[in-house]
Amino acid sequence: MPTYAILEIDRHYLIKESEDDEIILVQPLMETTECILLVEYSDAETTYWRKKEDEFDELIEELTDEQVEEYENLFEEDDAEDEGEEWP
Repeated sequence: MPTYAILEIDRHYLIKESEDDEIILVQPLMETTECILLVEYSDAETTYWRKKEDEFDELIEELTDEQVEEYENLFEEDDAEDEGEEWP
């Protein structure tokens, strides 16, 4: 099984932390000697630490810069639509 140590800072990955988990999008933000700080993009952005030696179930793929931009654009469009709505 892969460990968090293989993830590179400022890259985006689709992973499964355990066999029964959903696929999640994570981005390593920084690392220390023993740990790595990740941001998880789901309903809300969540930041958490993992030990580099900790294993996760599956590294599905690393997203390209174009895929990350496409992902970000999906939510920018939603935000723009939400800002344009008027509340009664």
